[in-house]
Amino acid sequence: MIAKEGRIILIPLLLITFPIGIYAHTIENTLITATYTILGIIFLFCLNFFRDPKRTIPTDEKLIISPADGKVVRVSKIDDFDVGEGAQIVSIFLNVFNVHVNRVPLDGEVRSTE
Repeated sequence: MIAKEGRIILIPLLLITFPIGIYAHTIENTLITATYTILGIIFLFCLNFFRDPKRTIPTDEKLIISPADGKVVRVSKIDDFDVGEGAQIVSIFLNVFNVHVNRVPLDGEVRSTE
């Protein structure tokens, strides 16, 4: 499955790449073939970037599931007016091969969006 936010990039890119690919196969022009190849690689990269696989999430209420794929690079305490004193921040680094979707790690309630 593809994330809906990626469609604004993927659909126009496909509509540009596909006709150039057909044209590149009908004539023998190195520049057109190179353009098609580069656009195809960019399309595949974007397709990989915007993927959104289905997840099987454990149902144990005591667990806190990571909100994103990636590597935890820092866990530290912060003092923030909105969050309160002694809050913890977890920083997760996502490389280009990780799924770039942030999920809700635990059950809760949003009290403010300011």
